[in-house]
Amino acid sequence: MAKNKVIQEFATLCLSSLSVRFVSKVQFFDNKGLPPLIQLLSSPDPDVQKNSLETIYNQVQDCNSRWAMLELSGIPPLLELLKSDYPVIQLLALKTLQNITTDKDTHATFREEKGFEKLLNILNNESFSDLHAAALQVVANCMRLTVCQAAAAMSFHGASKDSFRDLGGFPAVVALLSSKNVALREAATEALSNLTSNHKLNAIAVFEAKGHRYLVQQLQDSCPRTVANAAATLGNVAGQEVIRCSILQHGVIQALVEPLKSTDTQVLISTTQCLAELACDADARTELQRDVGHPLDNFFMYLNKEVLKNACLAVSVCAQDELTAVEMCNFGALEMLQEINKSTNLRSRFSEMAINSLLNSSLSLKYILTGHLASTDIIKEGFYDAGKVLSGQRISTLEELSKQPLNTHRPIIVVNTATEALLYKCLADYTRMSCTLVRGEYNRAWNEVLLKENSSRQSCSFIVDLMHQPGQLLEANTPAAFQYQYT
Repeated sequence: MAKNKVIQEFATLCLSSLSVRFVSKVQFFDNKGLPPLIQLLSSPDPDVQKNSLETIYNQVQDCNSRWAMLELSGIPPLLELLKSDYPVIQLLALKTLQNITTDKDTHATFREEKGFEKLLNILNNESFSDLHAAALQVVANCMRLTVCQAAAAMSFHGASKDSFRDLGGFPAVVALLSSKNVALREAATEALSNLTSNHKLNAIAVFEAKGHRYLVQQLQDSCPRTVANAAATLGNVAGQEVIRCSILQHGVIQALVEPLKSTDTQVLISTTQCLAELACDADARTELQRDVGHPLDNFFMYLNKEVLKNACLAVSVCAQDELTAVEMCNFGALEMLQEINKSTNLRSRFSEMAINSLLNSSLSLKYILTGHLASTDIIKEGFYDAGKVLSGQRISTLEELSKQPLNTHRPIIVVNTATEALLYKCLADYTRMSCTLVRGEYNRAWNEVLLKENSSRQSCSFIVDLMHQPGQLLEANTPAAFQYQYT
């Protein structure tokens, strides 16, 4: 930067005009324009100070410039300008500090440089009354963030969580969710997430402060940490039915669509956990299937164990509905879960639970996919067999099959005599006889029953002949049984 004061004055004036444009801001930052401007804040020329301040003020609207001001030790010269004899410079310095102190990382430096004391000097001086509002905003930035951070820290102790609620702290934190300050929203959502973790009374306190409404809105925030914190808080409070119903009424399923596509690991962990809690509600599952599809299937490609665990939990809950389970299988959920369970690193009790939930959601689905019903799988009204499906082949629902035209290739959609083994299994279940149903190759099927022989207290397995000599029992694992099953 030139040392000639006239050149400095007009150069900084040009920069202050150019810095209002986004493109100019980027070029200015990339060309390392901040260091010389910070030096010029100490210029003896008030015009150079003012122009430099205006340029810096425009630059710190962007977070990268705010961080750079901290790294370049730009806060001390700004605080010094609060002593300026020119109110316009004082006001510009305060407005710049307002932006910079929205980032919590600046607070330590602000305190070390006696920033609060210097602001108090302004606030205690009646002749600076026109600067009081701007000074208070800087103080508020630091105090509100500090309060939220303190609340987040103290939330690791149960007694502190109770104290925060008893002191009526939740309405104040919830109010910060509607702040235009990005850092404040992030700090507020973090505090709420920690305070409501495993704490029903605090969840109710957030609900009573209408915090769930603002938290749903925060799912659209541009800051990933805010989105993750908001989703985590909603998941924490959604465990209670009244709160969950209210959250759903405010459009949380639609609000989760974009966050579920995020590449941020913490966002995915929190949103899948939130979805697992919300899916306890039948209306939520219906909305998820109707309007969103099944984004959960995509999470099985992630290697993060926490994401996989939450996705598996969500699948287990969603599988309570037969139609939802069928659709998830059509999207490939079962095949992906089976691949996960082949991996010693990724397999867990949650992935095993998700597979069992999908298969147990419907005996029809279980038989279609596995070709096997155990003796404990009791056939009831509404069971249907759509036939063996190949990998990637879509599974039709009972309603869809019932609308197909009648022909010789139409699958069995109700229990009838078209398949002897299926009918036998149904009758055996009705009479409480231990009986399995197994589908073999070429659409063969057979039954295995467990009977006690007269000469022994032990039970033996037999294949029931329904084709050649109906009623004959063939001892399992004998040549005669193998011949019946496979030829």
